[in-house]
Amino acid sequence: MTHSIDTGTSNSETSASRLDLKTFSPEIQEAILTRSVRKKQKISRWIRFLKELADIDWRAEIVLGQIVRRMILIGCVLFITGMVGVLMVQEFLPWAIVVFTVSLGFGVVFGINLVKFLKLRKLDVANDFRDLLLPLLEALEEDVDPDQRVRIDLDLRGFRGRKVTETRKLPPGRFIRLRLSTKVDPWLSLDALLVDGLRLGVRIENHHQTFRRKYRTRRRKVKVKNKYKKLVFVTVYLAPNTASFAFDEDGVDVLRESNKIKLREKKGAPVCFLRRKFKLGTSPAPVEETIDSEEVIRMIMTLSSRLIPVQKRS
Repeated sequence: MTHSIDTGTSNSETSASRLDLKTFSPEIQEAILTRSVRKKQKISRWIRFLKELADIDWRAEIVLGQIVRRMILIGCVLFITGMVGVLMVQEFLPWAIVVFTVSLGFGVVFGINLVKFLKLRKLDVANDFRDLLLPLLEALEEDVDPDQRVRIDLDLRGFRGRKVTETRKLPPGRFIRLRLSTKVDPWLSLDALLVDGLRLGVRIENHHQTFRRKYRTRRRKVKVKNKYKKLVFVTVYLAPNTASFAFDEDGVDVLRESNKIKLREKKGAPVCFLRRKFKLGTSPAPVEETIDSEEVIRMIMTLSSRLIPVQKRS
């Protein structure tokens, strides 16, 4: 689900000239250039910062889409005029020169758009923070202690900025060859103190899988195609204030029947971890979508439902 950004801008305001990196705040410039954000600040400041970054990323995507469509159109015209010019060279040389001149003009326009595309591509970061982290923080804002700082380590490189961490051959089945390569993307680490004294942590890791399939068509031609799959691993932990809350161990044991959950001692205090895997299906292109923030909220609620006040502990 995409988190909508109300920018109040018109199409004319989403031009490339209004997306100049130098006009952004130093924080935004650093986040875009380094493709990462690692700091501690109050949740209200995090939300303001991420909204500004999301607005820029959203507008950059719109302009990039416009440029790509324009380049495709110009490329088609270039191909057609080039072919017409070649066919006219021998018999209609003057007209061929005119056609080639027109084609050259379209080539210049194509080059200008290519430069704009490469420049704006630097502003386009992975969408996970926009679609998941920002709505998650907005949902948690009332539960997080407003006077405490929230620590977030955010990696904005996404699929294209990661290197392959594992490659292995799979049983080919009906294919000539089938190979799986995986890119691991641990893009979010969040730690916050809630108003009731609970320490909350969220870790999210994407696994981008590419299935490279080599096969033979009915016409006996050999082709190679890729299919992409995205797995999202979410780990949530809660560490209660031992003076007020404790985990109901019997209740945690019940959760173990259908969840990957661990209850352990850390620095003399109980910490409960819940880990889930979400499959986002397959696609002929790298999967940009992510899970809904409600899934993470449900995991937090699942853990918090196993907390009991200390005075009621049996």
